[in-house]
Amino acid sequence: MNNPRAIAKSYIRVLSALVIIVLGACTPFGELRIAGDRGIGGTGISGDDRGIGGTGIVGTGIVGTITGFGSIFVNGFEVEFPQAATVTSNGRSRDTQDLKIGQVVALIAVERDGQLGTDSIEIQPAVVGPLQQSSEGGTIIVVAGQEVVLDPAAGPLDVAAGAWLEVNGLRDSQGRILASRVDRAEAGVAVVRGIAREAAPGRFAVGGLTIVSDGPVQNGSAVVVTGPLSELGLVASSITVEPEVPFGGRVGVVSIEGIVSGDLDQDDFRVGRYAIQSLQSQVRGAAEAVPGARVSILGRAVLGRAIVVDSIQRSGIGAPRRSLDDVRTLHREQQAARETARDALRDATATRATDRPSSSDALLLRQSEAAQRAVTDAVARRDGGANAAGPRGGAVSGAAPTQPPADVPTALETSPPPQPTVEPTVGDASNSRD
Repeated sequence: MNNPRAIAKSYIRVLSALVIIVLGACTPFGELRIAGDRGIGGTGISGDDRGIGGTGIVGTGIVGTITGFGSIFVNGFEVEFPQAATVTSNGRSRDTQDLKIGQVVALIAVERDGQLGTDSIEIQPAVVGPLQQSSEGGTIIVVAGQEVVLDPAAGPLDVAAGAWLEVNGLRDSQGRILASRVDRAEAGVAVVRGIAREAAPGRFAVGGLTIVSDGPVQNGSAVVVTGPLSELGLVASSITVEPEVPFGGRVGVVSIEGIVSGDLDQDDFRVGRYAIQSLQSQVRGAAEAVPGARVSILGRAVLGRAIVVDSIQRSGIGAPRRSLDDVRTLHREQQAARETARDALRDATATRATDRPSSSDALLLRQSEAAQRAVTDAVARRDGGANAAGPRGGAVSGAAPTQPPADVPTALETSPPPQPTVEPTVGDASNSRD
C-alpha cells in the first residue's frame, strides 16, 4: 500500500499549487487603485466582452502601435471592431474615428469566425501636456517633463512652446519616449505614463516631472498619473499602478510591443517595462532581440507575474503579419495544461479516498482539506463578480474552476526580416487616420 504520509503531502502540494493558480487568475498581482480606474489590470478596458469565455484567460491581450487600417493592425495582428466599439483614453470616452496610425493601444481580442475581434480599445498615450522646450533641429523635445525623441525623417515639430501635445510612443531603456505620433491636445489635464522614482516625502517623479500625491507609490512601479499642472509639478488626481504583466494576468496569451533591453538568455531580459522569460533556442526570431530593437513578442502570461515568450519579430510600419494559428496553438497548449492540472487533482482526491492514513497523518489530511476549501472559496469569490471578465470578475457562477497555463515555452519557426519603424505624425485630434 502507498505511504499515507507521502500521499497526504503530495495532495497538499497539488492543492496548494491550484490555490496559487486560481488566486493568480482572480487577483492581478501588483495592482493598486488610488483612484477609481475600472479597467482590467490598469488598461482601462472594461472587459465585458462575453467572447472572453467568462474565465478571463481565453482572450489574447494585445498592447502595441496601430500600423494600419481596414480593421486595425497591431503587432502584425488584424483585429476587427464594430463601429459601436468602446474607445477610451485616460478615462475619457473617445470615438472609433479617433483611432489613428501611430497610437499605442491596448485591447483584448477573441476569435470570431476565424478572425480576431474586439469590442473595447484603449488608447495609451505616453504623455499629454505642454511643450516645454525643443532641441536645436527639433528632434528632441520635452513635454510635461518627459524627453521625447522624434524621427528626423518627419521634420521639425511646427508648434510653439506652451502648446499642449498628446504623444504616443514607446519608452526606451533610458526612459525616453520614442514618438510614433504627436497630436495637438486640449489644455487642462496632464497625463504621464512611466516608471515612478522616489523623490521628497509626498512626491515622486516620472521622467523629469514631479508628482505631488497623498498616496504612497513604490519606487520602480509603472504608473499612469493624471491631474492639473502647478508650480510644484503634476498634482495627482488619479494614479493607477499597473500590474507586472499586461491585463494583470487576466488573459492567457499576450502580444506586447516594446524596446528590448537586457539579454534574452539572462534574468534581465525585458520588452519595454515587462519582464520576459525564455529559452533562446526555443524562441522564433531570437536574433531580433538585441538591446534597443523595437519588437513585438507573442507569449503567455504566467500567474500574473511574468511573460513566457514564444516568438519575437520586428514591429512598426510594414511589420510582417502574424498568423492566427500561433494564437490558436498557444491556447490549445494552455487548455492541455489546465486539463493536466485537473487530472492531477482528481487523482490525488481518488488516492486519498482509497487509502486510510494513520492517526499520525491526521494533521496533514486536515491541511490538505483546508487547501481544497481555499480553492473552492477562491473560485467562489471569482465567480461572484458582477461582470464575467471585469476587474474582479471571473467565470460564470457555477462553472468548473479553470486554471491558467503552464509556463513551458514552445519551439516555433524563424523570424521574418527587420522592418522600418513607425514615423511620428503631427496632427490634430480631429484629423483623419493618416
